[in-house]
Amino acid sequence: MSKDKKIGKIVHGLFCRYGHKFTRDQEISIEKMAHDVAGLFDGRIKDLEKSRGAAEAHVEELEGYCDTYKARVEKLEVERDAAHKRIDQLETGLREAIELIRDCVPEFHAQGMGCGIEDRSIHDRYAAAQHGWEKAIERVEEHFGDAADEFEAVLFVPVIEAKAEAEKP
Repeated sequence: MSKDKKIGKIVHGLFCRYGHKFTRDQEISIEKMAHDVAGLFDGRIKDLEKSRGAAEAHVEELEGYCDTYKARVEKLEVERDAAHKRIDQLETGLREAIELIRDCVPEFHAQGMGCGIEDRSIHDRYAAAQHGWEKAIERVEEHFGDAADEFEAVLFVPVIEAKAEAEKP
């Protein structure tokens, strides 16, 4: 039995329950209305099924985006952790460099501070400053010359490596 006839029988049964008798024309009219109502329901059901299919496709698309962003977040977390580890390494290297500098600082030599200026007849304060600078650099090289490679390894190599890692795609 078709939906039209079922709906028609339901409507017919309701009216008959209350003592109403239908003519053949009225029964045909009820069946026609039932057919129209069934068509409306079928159309609405098909529309809802299409909407459901589109919604499910949209949900799948959104789940794909979520998976993509989740993977990106995980990658960024790994990079963040590596950066924190690198920062810790750089801090440790900097502390070691500071300790090395403190261990290698020469003591102040009051008698030697003025030597060389009078011997060289330097009376211009700018020439004296330049001479002092050159002598200070020589002293630094004397004290830190052996440690220069260590400074470079502690300070500059980690920075260069960190830059290289940051530039990786």
